[in-house]
Amino acid sequence: MPKVTIVGAGLSGMVAAIHLAREGDEVTILEGHDKIGGMRHLHPSCHSTPIHVEAASRYVGIDLTPCFKPILSFQLGVKDNLFSCQTDTLFCVERGDRPTSIDSYLYRECLHHGVKFLFGTLVRNPDEVPPGSILATGLHPEMFDATGIPYKNVYSFWMQAERNEKLFGNLRAEFEQLLVSYMDDYTNDYFYATAVNNLWYALLFSRKPLSRANLEDCVQKVRERLGVSLAGWRFLTGCVPTKSFRNPRLFHGQRILAGSLSGSMDPMFLFGIHGALLSGKIAAMAVRDREAAEREFRRINCNYGRTWIRRRLYERNPFRNGLQAFLLRRFPGTACRLSRQATQGIPGYSPAEPMVRAIRKVAPWPAQEHRLFPTNPEGENTMHEQQRREPDLYDRLADLYRTIGMSGPKGEALSRLLQRLYTPEEAETALAMTPGILQDAAAVAARLGEDPSRVAARLEAMADKGLLYCKSGTPNQYKLLQLFPGVFELQFMKGETSQKDRELARLFDEILHTPFTDGPPPAITPFARVVPIEQQIEPSIGVHTFEQVSHYIDQADEISLATCYCRHQKELMGKSCGAPKDVCMQFGPFARFVEERGFGRKVSREEAHAVIRRAVEAGLVLTSNNTKKRIDFICACCGCCCGILTSVKNSQMPSLAATSNFIVVVDEQACTGCGACVESCHMEALSLDGDVVRLEAVRCIGCAVCTLQCPADALRMERRPESAEPPETFRELQARIVEDLLKSGAL
Repeated sequence: MPKVTIVGAGLSGMVAAIHLAREGDEVTILEGHDKIGGMRHLHPSCHSTPIHVEAASRYVGIDLTPCFKPILSFQLGVKDNLFSCQTDTLFCVERGDRPTSIDSYLYRECLHHGVKFLFGTLVRNPDEVPPGSILATGLHPEMFDATGIPYKNVYSFWMQAERNEKLFGNLRAEFEQLLVSYMDDYTNDYFYATAVNNLWYALLFSRKPLSRANLEDCVQKVRERLGVSLAGWRFLTGCVPTKSFRNPRLFHGQRILAGSLSGSMDPMFLFGIHGALLSGKIAAMAVRDREAAEREFRRINCNYGRTWIRRRLYERNPFRNGLQAFLLRRFPGTACRLSRQATQGIPGYSPAEPMVRAIRKVAPWPAQEHRLFPTNPEGENTMHEQQRREPDLYDRLADLYRTIGMSGPKGEALSRLLQRLYTPEEAETALAMTPGILQDAAAVAARLGEDPSRVAARLEAMADKGLLYCKSGTPNQYKLLQLFPGVFELQFMKGETSQKDRELARLFDEILHTPFTDGPPPAITPFARVVPIEQQIEPSIGVHTFEQVSHYIDQADEISLATCYCRHQKELMGKSCGAPKDVCMQFGPFARFVEERGFGRKVSREEAHAVIRRAVEAGLVLTSNNTKKRIDFICACCGCCCGILTSVKNSQMPSLAATSNFIVVVDEQACTGCGACVESCHMEALSLDGDVVRLEAVRCIGCAVCTLQCPADALRMERRPESAEPPETFRELQARIVEDLLKSGAL
């Protein structure tokens, strides 16, 4: 079975994967993010695009009709003019990771055909994947730089809001599948707003730099003239493959290009989504027949050069918007006929099919009663009010945490916790960051549209609070942390006892004791695993290096020691068990971060070994993250306070989660029935049956703590019949967890 690697789980990548999987290939998609949905700082989003859905479906070979909904109302503003347009070829489509998006639709099709996804696998250079692989990395500049493909920077402000019955009532249907567009001199592109699937989205977009003043002017005019009041804007920079006359290309050496990277985005920015879908099919063709695919690629992009020249002339004309308004106002029929040129060469369109069927000048501007959104009794726009409410900000932050790992269930408890941890400015900053990668203050500031020095100070404060990881350098680089594990642990590592610490302890406890779903908890790859006491394993059995704490200590270049966050959290709530707290260690880059930010102190390898001995003597269970190559922490856990062990203990079958590859065996002949092992077992896996200890195998996690307590040496450790190796890296582990959550429906 041929194997094909695709880089990027966007539209073109998934279309190519579906085609190849249907033909019997073994297809693997490598995605740098932790789930589908494209650029985290841009989606979910709504787009309007010209498309003949049935014809495009036939060409692509995938039924796309469930994803596209026709534009029912199209209002176009050009400076001081407003036009009502009728169209049969403009459709709304949703992007992102919501179930109603086209991304989710294609993802489900991929899974149906057996496509394998490796999330959290970032590819920065084409040489990292085999020849014949498909590169479909979207608008990220890294791959453009690596391949030498010319691109232009673009600048935009955008906002989004989910709409509901409470806010819109019976009027909600009027706002579905609408399109509002506006053009003015400060952008050489456009503003648009559209709504589909109860999601409202707006974008002010330009290939020349935009300022906050430009945004404020646009928002004011749209509010006054179109009756749409919008707030909650965020700034974003990106890149588009329209710099060169010869941007479209199907190949980079032995690799195949797809989507935006191939230049399948027309210079007028009308067919980005359409082009991505078509180029996915052509990329799949190229795996089998490069020459035939090249011919088809050139046919599809036959009008690129002509459109590119027309676009350059349009950009350089200082009177472009005035001329456009004059043409629309005085010669609407001619404007409709000119719109046909945009569809030339696109599969499914005939030369006689205009993009806009009729144009009508609207005069005067709509009065208050014609607003596209309802107003409250005081006249304030309700959409504006919805966006201003801080809880919406923290709802988005909760959604972000759920995309990068375990965060607990979304609800009031999680919202209260996030509001206590983050100021509104810090929440906006976190939302502007790309999950899973390091980024400096300049990159985050560009997305926020703020001064880099102010953003840098804010990022430093967030790192000091344990909300971000920071890699020291010139400049410093920052990365979002998961809530569990990550932010939770750092809040209590310093061992502080302020009122805020007590409040956070209570809020985290509420989250940890709230079911993740209404039904049974999802079956996911464990984040942590038990590491056995290696001295209690017989040499004849054999122990792998990933089963030895001493191996990780001896290989570590940096080790730090901090307060046990779990026992300290319980102590803040008045529930201390009295076990040692100075027994939790961090390793490698995370240890350096812990030291630099004052969450813990540096220790030598010798002291680290002594810490392990002290923890073992106290009867604590050794746990670490469930990875093989490198670990970030070793915890010494108890069954009463530790978040890892208590969640495992409360499950019906603890042996299925977070266990080692070993299990205790009882020598009934040697057992004296003293009960010492029963008292030491954190999982309640051992019990006395008369004068003999019995093991409930499904509750044994293989920690070996009990074997140290037996004075008769009646307990020994044996390897389980089915041993498992942990994921190689943290990125692989995180990808498995998110994929499990997606399959279970918990995300």
